[in-house]
Amino acid sequence: MSGFAAHEDWRAHQPFATLIAGSLAPVGGRAADQCAADVRRFVAIYEQHYRRIASHIYRRLGERDHTEELTAEVFLRAFRNRSHFRGDVPVVSWLLGIATNIVCRFLRRRLLERRAQQLLGPLSAKHSEPDCSADASDELRRTRAAIDELPMTQQAVVSLHCLDGVALKEAARMLGIAEGTAKSRLSRARQALRQALAGGHRDG
Repeated sequence: MSGFAAHEDWRAHQPFATLIAGSLAPVGGRAADQCAADVRRFVAIYEQHYRRIASHIYRRLGERDHTEELTAEVFLRAFRNRSHFRGDVPVVSWLLGIATNIVCRFLRRRLLERRAQQLLGPLSAKHSEPDCSADASDELRRTRAAIDELPMTQQAVVSLHCLDGVALKEAARMLGIAEGTAKSRLSRARQALRQALAGGHRDG
């Protein structure tokens, strides 16, 4: 049994009806009956497969912090897309596919945040640990917007070196410029981004 599965609060997740409350549009007649039937069916699915999906996500992340949040997102997305399920695979396989996509998206976002933090250096020192909160996502969006405002020559170096992880020397070779030129462009880009985001913090 995994450490997460053995956690004493493992079953303290929110009821399925609470999870989907904001996803239910007012309907009447047969549509209401069908929706109620769908909810009952998903309550059973949720209770049967919650532990399996949460354990799968925990194994991918290796941490408890975001596992319950992402597990809830899996079932919420499955309910919203229930009309797409054709029954040609087991329900748990369908859920695991959704979970895998959600985890991959989460990890990609976290990687982008880490690279943005590396790019910005001291400006992002307060985020020494990856932060996938709404505030961190907002900062990532502002960083991307600021990158888009850079001259194309600087954007190219930033994209290759800071976002794609290409070594600076290799990035310079790919762009057909000297390594010193790439370093200079990267330095100017970092200075411009710090100024742009520092201005954003003051305005906020």
